[in-house]
Amino acid sequence: MIHEQYTITGELEITDSMTMKVIARKCTFTAERPCNLCGERLTEGEKIEVTFPAHCDLWSSSETGHWYPGGRTSRWLRAHAVQIKVIKRGRLLLSTASKVMR
Repeated sequence: MIHEQYTITGELEITDSMTMKVIARKCTFTAERPCNLCGERLTEGEKIEVTFPAHCDLWSSSETGHWYPGGRTSRWLRAHAVQIKVIKRGRLLLSTASKVMR
């Protein structure tokens, strides 16, 4: 069983209820300009929900990309995400659940 809880930074932490260990984090990113992500064309202002493995440090480095917050690039998001979903379209762009267990 899992438990979800928002943090001060706006992340949604996903915790294993039995071990109380954080297994993943979800964040919402907004495109600051039109871009491509996983072969999908996204417009300025479009939002995505991205799930990362717990070990991924989301806020440590400064990127120069077009995804807010954090200035991440589409390439960085794709490389580190477990799942990417376009919120408005309800479309799943990426799903690689095996990355959570690393």
